[in-house]
Amino acid sequence: MRHRFLYSLLLRRAIYGFMFALLSASTVQAAERAPILLQAKFTAPLPEQDDAALRAVTCVGKTVWAVGDRGAVWRSTDAGATWSFIALPKETHAFSLHSVCFLTDRVGWIAGGTVLPVGGVLQGVVLATNDGGQTWQVQPGQGLPYLRHIQFFDLSNGIAVGERSTDYPSGALQTTDGGLTWNPLTAKKSGTWIAASFVSADRGILGGTQGTQAAVDRSSILPAGSGSKALFAWHGASLDLQGQGWMAGDGAALVRTVNHGVSWQSVQENLPSQLDDFTNFACVLHRGTNVWVAGTPGSVIWHSPDAGTTWRPARTGDPTPLTAIQFIDDQQGIAVGQLGKICVTRDGGRNWTAVRGGQRRLACLALQTHAARTALPFLTRWSREEGYRTAVMIATRRDLGEDAHAVQQLDMRLAHAVQTAGGSRGWIDWRLPLALPLIEGDRDQLLEEWTLLTDRRLSDVLLASLVGEIRTWRPSVLLIDERRDGEYATELLQRAIEKAMSLAADPTFALNQTQIAGLAPWTVKKLVLQRKDGTAGTVRLDPFEILPRQQSTLDVATASAQGQLHQRVNGNVLHTEFLISRTQGEPAPSDRMVFGDLALGSDARREMPPIRTLDYDRLTQEINHRRTVTAASARIIADPERAGMLLGQLKEIIAPLSPEQAAQQLSVLGRMYHQRGEWSLAESVYSELIVRYPDQPPAVDAMLWLMQFWTSAEMNWQRLRTMQATRTQVRTNPLGEGINQAALETALKTVREQSTKTAAALNAPRLAATVMEDVTPFAPNMGDMQSVVTASGTSSNPQQMQLARWQAAASSVSKSLRAAYPHLFQNPEVQFVTAALYRRRGESNKADEIYGTFMKSLSDDPWNIAARGEAYLLRPGVQSPKPMIVCKQTRMPPMLDGVLSDPCWTQAAEIRLGEDASETYVGSRSAAPRAAKSNPQPVVFLAHDDRFLYLAASVPLDPTLPTDAPELPGRTHDADLAGFDRLCLQLDVDRDYATYYQFEVDQRGQTRDACWDNQAYNPTWYCAATRAQDAWRVECAIPLGELLPAERIIGTAWGVGITRLQPGRGSQSWTGSGSTSPQPALFGLMRFE
Repeated sequence: MRHRFLYSLLLRRAIYGFMFALLSASTVQAAERAPILLQAKFTAPLPEQDDAALRAVTCVGKTVWAVGDRGAVWRSTDAGATWSFIALPKETHAFSLHSVCFLTDRVGWIAGGTVLPVGGVLQGVVLATNDGGQTWQVQPGQGLPYLRHIQFFDLSNGIAVGERSTDYPSGALQTTDGGLTWNPLTAKKSGTWIAASFVSADRGILGGTQGTQAAVDRSSILPAGSGSKALFAWHGASLDLQGQGWMAGDGAALVRTVNHGVSWQSVQENLPSQLDDFTNFACVLHRGTNVWVAGTPGSVIWHSPDAGTTWRPARTGDPTPLTAIQFIDDQQGIAVGQLGKICVTRDGGRNWTAVRGGQRRLACLALQTHAARTALPFLTRWSREEGYRTAVMIATRRDLGEDAHAVQQLDMRLAHAVQTAGGSRGWIDWRLPLALPLIEGDRDQLLEEWTLLTDRRLSDVLLASLVGEIRTWRPSVLLIDERRDGEYATELLQRAIEKAMSLAADPTFALNQTQIAGLAPWTVKKLVLQRKDGTAGTVRLDPFEILPRQQSTLDVATASAQGQLHQRVNGNVLHTEFLISRTQGEPAPSDRMVFGDLALGSDARREMPPIRTLDYDRLTQEINHRRTVTAASARIIADPERAGMLLGQLKEIIAPLSPEQAAQQLSVLGRMYHQRGEWSLAESVYSELIVRYPDQPPAVDAMLWLMQFWTSAEMNWQRLRTMQATRTQVRTNPLGEGINQAALETALKTVREQSTKTAAALNAPRLAATVMEDVTPFAPNMGDMQSVVTASGTSSNPQQMQLARWQAAASSVSKSLRAAYPHLFQNPEVQFVTAALYRRRGESNKADEIYGTFMKSLSDDPWNIAARGEAYLLRPGVQSPKPMIVCKQTRMPPMLDGVLSDPCWTQAAEIRLGEDASETYVGSRSAAPRAAKSNPQPVVFLAHDDRFLYLAASVPLDPTLPTDAPELPGRTHDADLAGFDRLCLQLDVDRDYATYYQFEVDQRGQTRDACWDNQAYNPTWYCAATRAQDAWRVECAIPLGELLPAERIIGTAWGVGITRLQPGRGSQSWTGSGSTSPQPALFGLMRFE
């Protein structure tokens, strides 16, 4: 009943919002055009801003500006000798400012970006001043991508460069009106750019990841360089009017152009060859024939007086990495870097002196294997709360290969998550990719790949780079991951780090680091191991620990960082354990003290503000209550017969808690239900969270989840099929007590009109008046259960009316997201779910508008491909823009014997699975693709009748994988398929490109299945496997009733992914939609006939 009440109120709220829109649209439109004015103050920085990394520096005469993380802006009026901090409003502190440009000492622009703590969505920003930084303007409603570079050439014409987005697919944008509006540069391929330099608004050079280079000419981006892929990225660029230019990057990569970036020549061979193993350049600048280049380590700045023919190292006296360099004239220069470091030279770069941030270092450097396990609670507890300087390096990368899409923009999300948790820097090392699917579980294959990628110098390269990082950052503590079963990358890195820890203190090891780069030996005092879940250690982090300076608990204080990183938190794990495994020169009792006696304001620890007044008694009572509730909830939810008991006690659970703590507790409870596959119970808790605490960040997460949950045809059917299709009342789980119409309407209004505690504060909050629409609920036809997918007709069937309520609620949540969080709402995953919802509600014109937006992006964008596929289904042409097959109806079902001789297979279309098209990298610098494979292709067939979807496949044997024969008897649900050759089938029956069924079968005939991320989904389906001399074969029958109502599937189209997965070797797929992490946007289309 209460769920029906919720849906009814959501519907009324939408109608009221539409009426409000008619009255106030003109007022809102006028407000949206007005810029936001930010008042700055010349004052002392906050402790976390004082040592924030500086990322850019620019000069106008002797006035110098430097900008960086946490909204830090510094100004000098004496050529860098002394500096004043310009404090921007608190809303800017979540932004990293990557670039600064001033035309005069009063007129300038700053560009950067942030990562929203919900959804991990990137957002860009441009700040403009015309009074020397006293006030700054932000133009609202621009939807800018994350920006890394900005240049203006007069008051009107400017260029900005950074991440790509739907509106700016080339990653570069121009303005002709001083930044009021921006337009994307034209390009043939989507781009993400890190380094850039321009001589005019339509001419410059660009550098990006994987060695990508481009030249900009007449506002068009033209690929440049050799065109081959590489492991390293470009980080710095410099170009002049004569076409002379430079680009610098990882592994001491350095190239030069004399024709505006059309072609490039390496000059790296003129630098010491030993730099490759431990040096990463971040910036380059040239004036005539003088060239300066710097990066990590920051103990040296390299100078060439003759355009790169010869090089001289200039010592800075401090190894902290440098990020940007600028010269006022031929003699006076400024370099800025990590930990707020600023150096100046007065003799053309022969000598450098630190004027700010010199001799700072880290208290802890975390060297971890997986970004998903980044020790964010550890950072929050010790960095954000106590001021210890920390950084995180992820030693392996996953942005190459077939599943690269799954970690898009992970480097930016990691960097901001570490900052939010109080750390100084988070980054992903470039040398060691995990590009092949499941390669981490194959020790020999992993070693072979990494050995090839390091030119057969794996041990030397790995140890030199790790020792270089230790000597650069000089941490007191190293934090590493404990190896889990089957994770050989973690095991190999753990051994290397332990050895590097000893070698870093050895003055005889890597003498070139000392002699060439000025890196001194360094002794790490402790090695701390982050333990596996459920394993005891000597240091325990309690999520309910009170952090006085944060005025909250550890779990609440860490939540935003975890949201930025998409870090899934196990609601059943109550503690994180750490083991201090090695100490150097520490007394025995120190095994329970992580950092020893590092004092506030010391070289490795910030000054921290005094603790504000805190009601410890009240917060302690709340924590004790939460601790009891969480432990009891875990026990109750583990028992399926008792799992629903907690819903009737929600009021008592949250009554003693503050809104912040109550929202977090409901989020934990919902996550517990979600992780155990109790979807309806999770729905109830998340709905309660939105109703009661709409202005708390966990409510936004709940909205995103519920929107997908209520829209998904797969999830709709799994719930509807359990209901009795009668005219009696459909009963669902209660929402809890105390919900009334006024409270619900107030909550939703808050969602629409407030930005909550997210980094979207600079995104001018848009009133619902500009976006609210009337809600027209559909009513399906009596007996036509295909409406679960197509949503047409009218009926009073209880199942169908329940479906209508879900969709009306999803529509209302969608509108609230669009009103309050426009940047989050524009995320492609949210947009395509919204489009699917429109289609199912009979509002195809609105779905077409969404698809039309993505059809304007570049053709290599997966979402462009998905949008064009949808347009094709609406208006079929000569050829589909994405692979499409016809699934024919068969009158005679196949005999499931694995022989594949049935008539239905001779009539079915043949689907051949090809090699993944992604590049394979060989060599630490040059990364030419490995010779093309000539593996035999698997062949797959699909057919159907009124009851089943049939699948058959013949898969060539891979002699390098296990040779286990088919196992016919004793098959169970969700077998362990690790290490075995297997076929994966994904079925997106409503083409929302978010939720889908997945069926897997391996060479033994063992199976695994899931619906969305619900591993508890255990459908009944049938499978037979055989093995021949050269192939293994499989035939399967999946009951249509397990997927959706079976009536009238003729003429409908599904999204389909088909992949053969060879662990540690690669994959072969139909459409290139990924391997272990499917990419629904690249699913092919299957039409039923």
